[in-house]
Amino acid sequence: MTDSITLPFSTFTNENEMELLLNKAIIVEKSEGEIITQQFGFGTKFYFMLSGEVNFSLHLEQDKDNYSIGTSKEMWTPIGWSGFRFPNRYATTVQCTSQCAFIEWEHETLKNLFKQYPKLGFNFYNFTLEKSLALIDQVRERLSNYAAIEWENVTNKYEAGRRRGSMEPQHDFTDLLQQSPFFEVFEDHELKKIEAITEVKYYRRKEQIYQQGENSDGFYILNIGQILLQYTQKNKEHAQSLMRSISTRGMIAGWVGATSLDKNDISAIAVQYTSVYFIPKEELKILFNQYPDLGLRFSKRLLWLLSNHLRSARTRLISQQFEKEILAITNLIEQNCTQLSVSSPIHKVPHLLNSNLTVKDAFKCLSKTLKKGNSLERSLANNCLDILGQTNKEFRFFQGLKKVFKSVIEAPPSLLPKEVRNISAKAFVSAFSQIPIKVVGWENLPKKSGNIFIYNHLQNHPYYTLPNHFQLTLDSHFISSVISYQHYGDAGMRVVRVPRTFEYGHQDYYNRLNYINVYTKESETLEETQEQKQARRALFFSEATTYLKQGTNLILSPEGTSNLTQDSPSEFKIGAFQLAAIAEKEPLIVPIVFANFDKRVNKGVYTVIIKPPFLLSSRVKNPKDKEALINFTNSYQQEFKQHVQEAIALSKEI
Repeated sequence: MTDSITLPFSTFTNENEMELLLNKAIIVEKSEGEIITQQFGFGTKFYFMLSGEVNFSLHLEQDKDNYSIGTSKEMWTPIGWSGFRFPNRYATTVQCTSQCAFIEWEHETLKNLFKQYPKLGFNFYNFTLEKSLALIDQVRERLSNYAAIEWENVTNKYEAGRRRGSMEPQHDFTDLLQQSPFFEVFEDHELKKIEAITEVKYYRRKEQIYQQGENSDGFYILNIGQILLQYTQKNKEHAQSLMRSISTRGMIAGWVGATSLDKNDISAIAVQYTSVYFIPKEELKILFNQYPDLGLRFSKRLLWLLSNHLRSARTRLISQQFEKEILAITNLIEQNCTQLSVSSPIHKVPHLLNSNLTVKDAFKCLSKTLKKGNSLERSLANNCLDILGQTNKEFRFFQGLKKVFKSVIEAPPSLLPKEVRNISAKAFVSAFSQIPIKVVGWENLPKKSGNIFIYNHLQNHPYYTLPNHFQLTLDSHFISSVISYQHYGDAGMRVVRVPRTFEYGHQDYYNRLNYINVYTKESETLEETQEQKQARRALFFSEATTYLKQGTNLILSPEGTSNLTQDSPSEFKIGAFQLAAIAEKEPLIVPIVFANFDKRVNKGVYTVIIKPPFLLSSRVKNPKDKEALINFTNSYQQEFKQHVQEAIALSKEI
């Protein structure tokens, strides 16, 4: 029961009201894997987490997958608070990743209770805000890792040292608030009360308005000018910053000072000569104590504001767009939009760049405008093409991937699978030539083929998904093309997973290449007897060792799954090493180490290390002893982890 629960804000709340609040709650327990809230579902319930761990995920329109955008195992993590605001639907899917316990309320119950006891609601919302800030900080920390591509372009050229007297006349404060989205829900008499405790502050260009981590002093509303909002990573030696700017009158430039939070969550700097309306923290406290209904509405509105920031940050985190370049081009066009014709083709460019399927149209539009546009359009097209260097590189690479698939699917039926594999490899060599890849250890390649190439298998970035939803794995194709085909004249034989029924692109591609198929956890569930399973394994070993005997390179990952670079490699299976143990002539095992092949080409250096080959018999006294082989496999996986770290370090040096 809730009798044993003490909410942290109890000391600020009337004891009887607190008892009423707890009496309206129940304790619920959820098992690992259970869904707490479903994105877009009606927000009927609100939770504080008491124990366990949850994962937050988003589903993007026209995308099959959910994208994890954060986790939490902190006590009092609020869940379902988007139900407090219109349209009262959950913003994310929240799922238990362990056994969890929650304190639960009905939203309608809370709404009625807070209407009767507004101070209780004010404290409740404030506590929810405080705990929700940890969620947005988590997203900001991750976004800041991509600071070079995520921050908003704030390099507009402003007149330095504009004087206060040259600023536009100030409008009526109440009129300004009525135009502000944040204040649109308040009545005129409430705005008058807020106006009575508001003052105007002025800041010179590049002057600090407030500092992240320092004491919050109040609530800031932009009047005139532009403000840079900056979040800097915490507890990191080489911390990066996430930035965005605001320039619309009436926007909230700082809200933490209106809550019980003590420290600023971000920093604010004047980009040009700027004025803000400022409401001191202590004055707000007095106002909300005097008018509890206003305090309740204000704190609820802050939840609305924070939810907007969180939703925007989360969407950016999983966005597959060319963030930096699109933002720069959009900014460039906006600066000149008053001079451009409304029918100018330049307006289409940022929209065409938003999808890998229409990037080609963006370049066609710019090239055509460069030749046939007026002077302003030609100048803008030229500037856009200069900015789009990374996008152009990635565009050519993606076009190359489509050519690879097409070369296999459209290969003449008369060609043997081996010939098609080499056609695929040749096309991949061309695709990889479009992007920078650092490879070290060429000298370690054996002189003759007939080796077992093992590697850490990395996930594909979703951006490189073809229009038929198929992903051409980059790491394994790099081995079969750039290494095996270019150095031995043959693409080799790969071991690939059996696809699921709906993966028709996967089926069409690999069926034509006739690689060795194996079932993995990413394949559909296979119902078979133990005898059938053993027969299937025996067939695999027979087929694989036959290729080795013929002098064909065998390419497979010991993991049987794929990971992100930072999580690579996962647990090794012994199959690859058993092949070496039972082969008629013991092959060399060649370790290939990959880093960043799970990233987009403009977000990390693709790095490959070819490690010295070895004979299994040099590492295991009796390779046919299964227990000894398992022990070696486990220890070698840890050794391989160090190789991956070496590749990561090399990419950072580059």
